[in-house]
Amino acid sequence: MLLAWAAPALAQNQLERVNQARQERALSGTRIFLGLNGLNLGLSSALYFSTEPDWQPVYGLNMAWAATNLVLGSMAYYSLRRQATQLDPWGSIKEHYQLEKAYLFNTALDLSYITVGVAIAARAASQAAYQAQIQRGYGASFMLQGGLLLVYDLVMYLRIHGQADDLGRVLDEFLSDTTRAGLPLEALAHRYE
Repeated sequence: MLLAWAAPALAQNQLERVNQARQERALSGTRIFLGLNGLNLGLSSALYFSTEPDWQPVYGLNMAWAATNLVLGSMAYYSLRRQATQLDPWGSIKEHYQLEKAYLFNTALDLSYITVGVAIAARAASQAAYQAQIQRGYGASFMLQGGLLLVYDLVMYLRIHGQADDLGRVLDEFLSDTTRAGLPLEALAHRYE
């Protein structure tokens, strides 16, 4: 009798631990993101003023990217810190897949940054020398920003996705076989989007 009462509480505790681990992974990734962008802002600022004029468009746009990323990253960090970790099973599934989808959506944006950078750099060939250098610089900055964000978003997606097995194991204990019916975790999540 005591075991029947304790099992749901134990499963809820395990679910909270999985939710806390997901939140901490996202928070630690966001702290790294903020640190790298702070470093980028400082380094790009220093290089902008101490380099050849040909490179100033690259560093100028990098400063704008870094400042924008610092604002967006700070908002994400604040939102993640306020996120609840005491979720029911369906809330846990929904939260997990929303975070995965956000990183996958960001990878698509990152690829578009790279594509825009290539297009801007290619357009430089048809411009006058000064304008061509500016466009090559902007193109390089877009490609660099997109490439670095692509790596970041893919790593974060893989870190969060790697937790799906942990969540699935806890949900197996939490839910009855008739509720889950042997469906993969992805099939359950799509029911609650």
